Amino acid sequence: MLSTVNTIPLNDEGKEIMKRGTPGFPCNAYIGDIHNYIGGEISLHWHSELEMFVLDEGMVQIIFADHSYVLQPGEGYFVNSDVLHRIICNTDQPCRYRSIVFDQSVISGRTGSVFDEKYVSPFVKGGASSWALNQRDAGSAAVISLFNAAFYACELEPKGYEFTVRDAMSKIIMLLNGHKEKQAVRVETMQEQRLKQMLNWIDEHYMDKVTVEHIADAAGICVRECQRTFATVIQDTPTRYLMRRRIAIAADMLKSSNAANSEICAQCGFESQSYFTKQFRLIMGVTPKQYQRNVRTNWQTVTGSIHDI
Repeated sequence: MLSTVNTIPLNDEGKEIMKRGTPGFPCNAYIGDIHNYIGGEISLHWHSELEMFVLDEGMVQIIFADHSYVLQPGEGYFVNSDVLHRIICNTDQPCRYRSIVFDQSVISGRTGSVFDEKYVSPFVKGGASSWALNQRDAGSAAVISLFNAAFYACELEPKGYEFTVRDAMSKIIMLLNGHKEKQAVRVETMQEQRLKQMLNWIDEHYMDKVTVEHIADAAGICVRECQRTFATVIQDTPTRYLMRRRIAIAADMLKSSNAANSEICAQCGFESQSYFTKQFRLIMGVTPKQYQRNVRTNWQTVTGSIHDI
């Protein structure tokens, strides 16, 4: 299954809740441009599924809790389960990508199978948090080639394409396992645990009056340590992250709701509609009303094109 998305739905814990494929085959392929996401980035998030990403155009930075990669066209990454990551553009040019996100059951089968116990579960629980992939390394090039086969199978969905995807992803796991001596063993750092706690708290309380002290208290740390963690991983302050999160949620509501701007403003934690409009324009480049009008115009254009087919 091939999809295009421009937002990452999160639950109250900051964990991605997007549905993948079907219950029988929980796997989805995606295409898109990072610039088209709200705020021009894929915000910090995590998901239980495994993910492989390849950049086709532009330049992006993949940011994790304790490291980051800069990707050029033809390069990519593989990210393990429940790993915090964020993607930002390093150029104003289009940053087009392809990715596959899949549940480990796609290759492990039922829980307790030999594939699960001998290969997949050890990889998920004990493998690295992520792998950078480029064409200059023979092992990485082989992984990217397998990804391409799986992606095109998801895109075209020929009869039996699920076998192609499962085979390619299984081989990728084995190749990455073969490089584990070059990778740090996966350990969720205290910094990552604290950041998840703070992001969880923000997503539960963004509609309230929030201070940096509140955010720091959610992880049991001092304000200075809270600010240092945000600066190190998110490269921003807690206050600006909160503002971007509120605006992203407001933008989603403007796309999917008929609620008045004043109501959305209040639901997203803004006491003043003029301040909401000012911050929305700073982050999104347009006012809330202009954004809503643009989204609806684009949707009508798309649906009209579909009806013309």
